[in-house]
Amino acid sequence: MSRKKFFWMAEQDELIRKRYDSRTETITDLARIFNVPRWAVRRRAGMLGVSRVKELPWSSEEVAFLEANYSKKSVFWISKKLHRSATAILMKKRRLGLRKTDDGYTLRMVCEGFGVDHHKVGYWIEQGWLKSRGRGVNRPQGDYRFFTDEALRRFVRKHPDQIDLRRVEKLWFIDLLAGLNISVPDFEGIGDVVGVG
Repeated sequence: MSRKKFFWMAEQDELIRKRYDSRTETITDLARIFNVPRWAVRRRAGMLGVSRVKELPWSSEEVAFLEANYSKKSVFWISKKLHRSATAILMKKRRLGLRKTDDGYTLRMVCEGFGVDHHKVGYWIEQGWLKSRGRGVNRPQGDYRFFTDEALRRFVRKHPDQIDLRRVEKLWFIDLLAGLNISVPDFEGIGDVVGVG
């Protein structure tokens, strides 16, 4: 069954160009005004080339905040504080050349990257499937274990049946396996988000 075609007037196109910002509320309002489904508004905005909205330029305060927190806080935490997408945070970190000093991941990062809890990771460690290094006793909870990129790659290669691809953090997982440096290894979780700043 094919979708119904809608015929757009020049006035409607102009209103989409002026008001479209990819927000759910805006799409709903436009759909109500034009008496069409929301998908039709999104599709028309794409055809008009206005569906992707570039995020605002970064202020010096935002850059300073990112630089002060990139190695200590998660991408989610920073994105909430700056009201920017996680992808925008990752891309800005990359453009600024910000890197973690350690080459690897804490237990919390591994849990969030694979979309599992610490019991599951503990099981992998107990089975000898995933190797970790200690980081000393005076570390925050969940931060006393340290996993290198190679240890995680080895685990994925040897035990792919343990990975639920629906739960992994997509950019992190691709970066881990391909070494493309898409993300930075200090995140504690990223979502599937749109927008690059």
